Amino acid sequence: MQPLRPLMRAALLAACATVFTQSVPAGAAPAAPSSVLLYPSGGQVVVDSTLTPENGRITFDLPASALLDTLAITVNGGAVSGLVTSPAPPQPDSPTVAIIRTRLEAARQVAATLNGELAGVNARIRLWSAPPIKADIGELEKIDSLIPDKLRTLHEQAAELAPRLEAANREIAWLERELAAAGGASAASEKSGRVPVVQDGVRVVATVRMNGETAKEPLSVRYSYTLSDCGWSPAYTLDARPGENLVRFSQEAEIRQSSGLDWTGVTLALATADLGNGLDPAPLGEWLLRRAPEAAARPRGLYASAPMQENAVLMKSAAGADTVSQMETAAATVWDLGRRDVPAGVTTRLPLTNSDWKAEFVRVARPARQKSAYLMADVTLPEPAVFPIGAARYLVEGVSVGGGNFTLAGSTDKLFFGSDPRVTTEMKLNTRQSGKAGFVEKRQTRSWDWTITVSNHHTTPTLVRVEDPEPQSGDKAIEIKTTASPKPETTKDHVNVWALTVPAGGKSVINYTVDVSAPSDMRLVDGR
Repeated sequence: MQPLRPLMRAALLAACATVFTQSVPAGAAPAAPSSVLLYPSGGQVVVDSTLTPENGRITFDLPASALLDTLAITVNGGAVSGLVTSPAPPQPDSPTVAIIRTRLEAARQVAATLNGELAGVNARIRLWSAPPIKADIGELEKIDSLIPDKLRTLHEQAAELAPRLEAANREIAWLERELAAAGGASAASEKSGRVPVVQDGVRVVATVRMNGETAKEPLSVRYSYTLSDCGWSPAYTLDARPGENLVRFSQEAEIRQSSGLDWTGVTLALATADLGNGLDPAPLGEWLLRRAPEAAARPRGLYASAPMQENAVLMKSAAGADTVSQMETAAATVWDLGRRDVPAGVTTRLPLTNSDWKAEFVRVARPARQKSAYLMADVTLPEPAVFPIGAARYLVEGVSVGGGNFTLAGSTDKLFFGSDPRVTTEMKLNTRQSGKAGFVEKRQTRSWDWTITVSNHHTTPTLVRVEDPEPQSGDKAIEIKTTASPKPETTKDHVNVWALTVPAGGKSVINYTVDVSAPSDMRLVDGR
């Protein structure tokens, strides 16, 4: 991937303002961000710190998931050089990670205790199932009288312990996943099945010179980097209100980050541009009609190297915790969410936009496929917009009708809100005939005659759009004639459409006939 282009940089820098500064001693754990610009996959992080040089060098730590080739460092009035990186000591747990780790240790202790108790019970079961004794008949009869009660009690204990141990192991597996998601475990340890351990970060040491001299006094340092284990995805709610001729729309952002640090009071912004999609269109290539050589596919990396000076991310200062402002650029939509708290490993949902869209509602019926009719909203937005694909909840007058994906680009769209049980259709085939026609029977014929009935059980008249594929000829020798009452409109996509206003509690009927003729020696596939 290439560096951010000037147009995108200019749009982001136009949103620039001051961010708060925190004092971070040299050698400390990774500092919490001052500001973050999140993309659907990944994010750009800015940290503002006050660092005191030691022998002209400043030191700070980065999270394990920071991409070093995106690191950029600036010092007011100073020059940075001699960058050296090395593994950092394990970072201390964030509050979120600490809670998960405590719960995980407790769950492991419970599992160990239950496992020991169950192992002891199973050992006693084996002992009493085959007691290693040599005795006379009297003693054997006495032991034999004890075995049933002993084994019954032991099996009851085993049956009680086994599900408890299974539940404890499930709790451990879940907490290990949560620990990894919060940044408290390395990916390698998770994949290998080993006990999750604290992630090692990266220690950065850089030489700073001020006016050509070795830096000695505390310095205001800003550094930025790309973080791989964070991002956001849109979540939508669309509530159809047929009685009000509108769709109530809301968009939220599901934010996730697994840096191992809880972001507290961070200036947060979201962008729709995806860092993994690249900047240039795919090359057209040549059109060669020949056998293509086989080639192994190469995986595409999520990020690529970029010059350090192009990685600074600056955002507006927050006007308030609940303030959300939106900016449209040529490359993306950017939301400034102000100051926010984003804990590690916890999905945080924040509101972005709410609006009412004007809509015309109609029931769409396709009786050749099913009897149900579906509620469709033909919406018009106040102005063109782009909403990236994301999970959506669909409601009708506040009642959930299902979930799915939603995306939109432009100012109009057609949205479906599930079936309307009060509108039904039936497509009855009255006749289906075949025969021959013409002089000496040189042509074959097919004929279909349908009656389509639309029933409206609403207490008000309802607009219903009945759709059926337009029969099309796949050969010049095939002739098709259709008749219908009422007459449909035919779309450019070859769909016959009847727009019916069905009376309240009533029915509307369509009579529809299709006649086809073709050469008698043609093998005709009628497609229906």
